[in-house]
Amino acid sequence: MNAAIVAFLLAASAAAGAPATPPAGASQKATERSKTGEPMALMEVRDVISTPGTGSFVVLLKEKHGRRIVPIAIGPAEGLAIQMRLNRQKAPRPLTHDLLDRVMAALGAKLVKVHVEALRDQVFLGRLFLMQGKRSLDIDSRPSDAMALAVGSGVPVYCARNVIAEVGIELDQIMPPDDKPAEPAPLSPWRELLKPQPQDDDTL
Repeated sequence: MNAAIVAFLLAASAAAGAPATPPAGASQKATERSKTGEPMALMEVRDVISTPGTGSFVVLLKEKHGRRIVPIAIGPAEGLAIQMRLNRQKAPRPLTHDLLDRVMAALGAKLVKVHVEALRDQVFLGRLFLMQGKRSLDIDSRPSDAMALAVGSGVPVYCARNVIAEVGIELDQIMPPDDKPAEPAPLSPWRELLKPQPQDDDTL
């Protein structure tokens, strides 16, 4: 995805006034790590929107304590679920992620956090972390499902720092910081981003 599209997505998100997730435990200073030991960064689910002219959906993850965006292509059903939860909207009958919330509650399990742990062969991999009494569980998950559940429960979302380093886009390159005058962002530094967008594993 090139810088122009990402800039459009961010502008559309800001214009719509989309709320970012307020992750629980955001003030925690301990270093979060993946199952393989990779350091993780705390993220915000900034928005999920349709990309112009494609009908595809992209969820935008932003570093909580940084200025990089990680865009992840996701399926339309998951995109709608995340968007509804960001906007605090409820369906008349339980959707898939509403059902998962109810199943976890019925089993005495509580979602604690979610991870975007890795990017392999252009596919993002995620995990759910739950507590069931004194028992801790971690479950392989599509990042789109993990983020939908996290947004609904208000739990932290983390992304592996090596993933951010590989596909993250610096906000300073596509839109100026608040204390800088607005200037057109050059596209030349982003020519290497003109390649297929890494996807959540439900879109393959």
